[in-house]
Amino acid sequence: MEGRVRALTREVGTLKEDLKREIKRRERAADRCNEYEAAKNSAEQAVRELTYSNRKLTEDLAALRKSAGEASEAHAREIEVLKKAVAEAEGQAGLKASATSEKMQTVFSLVQKLQESLFTPGNIREVVAGDVQRMFGDLLQQLSDLAGTLAGAAGGGPTSFGPGCSKGPCIRADRPGGGSGSRACETEEENATLRAQVESLQAQLDERLQGGGGGGGGAQPEAVLSSALAQVESLIPHYRQALSKLKQQALAMKAGPT
Repeated sequence: MEGRVRALTREVGTLKEDLKREIKRRERAADRCNEYEAAKNSAEQAVRELTYSNRKLTEDLAALRKSAGEASEAHAREIEVLKKAVAEAEGQAGLKASATSEKMQTVFSLVQKLQESLFTPGNIREVVAGDVQRMFGDLLQQLSDLAGTLAGAAGGGPTSFGPGCSKGPCIRADRPGGGSGSRACETEEENATLRAQVESLQAQLDERLQGGGGGGGGAQPEAVLSSALAQVESLIPHYRQALSKLKQQALAMKAGPT
């Protein structure tokens, strides 16, 4: 009986040892399970963060592409507007140059006729004084029209010059190919000077002819017209220079933006 008890006691001790080892294994397994669960939660959090970042980056990329497309369209529209403005400016410059050239030819023709009339033998008061005065009026009108054309006056009709004409705005410098503002203002100042000279010449001619139309000597009208013709001839180089500058501006506009 005692032997049986001892055997059972040993068996119980063995079972207790086995139970302790099993409990330790279960504890280690539980610890590993907790570690795996924590790693899983961390990985899921990282996935959520990456998903959010990817969505934000996708939205930002779409916004950038949209902004770039809108900017490209706006630039394309601006380029088209500039091209149209350049074409319009070139056309206006060409018309202005053509009109100026025609007026210059008319001026030269009138000057030649005046020279022929002034140096024709005979009494200028009785023979050609009226024609010369009329031609001088036509010549001064042509010079006025020419000055208006060079200054950028709209239309092709005669240009009247009042007290404020010489203070008009400068040729626009913000147009494509229009040159610098200082060059445009310089051209306007030169044209204003030419207009002032034409006005002064017209006033002097009218005053002298009206004052000498009475009982003066026969040489007075001839002297007046000769002096006026000399002043007109002195203006012609200035008009040639203005025409040359106008042509240079037209060429500069053609060679500008493409």
